[in-house]
Amino acid sequence: MNRPTELPTSAWYLLQCKPRQDARAQEHLDRQGFECFAPTLTRETIRAGKLRQLQQPLFPGYVFIRMSADDSWLSLRSTRGVSHVVAFCGQPCRVRDSI
Repeated sequence: MNRPTELPTSAWYLLQCKPRQDARAQEHLDRQGFECFAPTLTRETIRAGKLRQLQQPLFPGYVFIRMSADDSWLSLRSTRGVSHVVAFCGQPCRVRDSI
């Protein structure tokens, strides 16, 4: 009896970036075809009497990435701007979709 093959499920994981290289890491991950998410906040400041809006990262130094079981984790290690995958006990930590 043939069983239908299950499609690999994808999940969100957290990457720590090298200092001040969040945008660089996200750019290179996008080029590799990964789905990335780096939430930002808009903050208003007044400089030289002018109101300016600045985009600041909600989690500086971190980028969320969606990976599936068949994606290569090895390519992340050599991606410019990426320091490492956040893991506990040697296993990458999944971030629930609800978060």
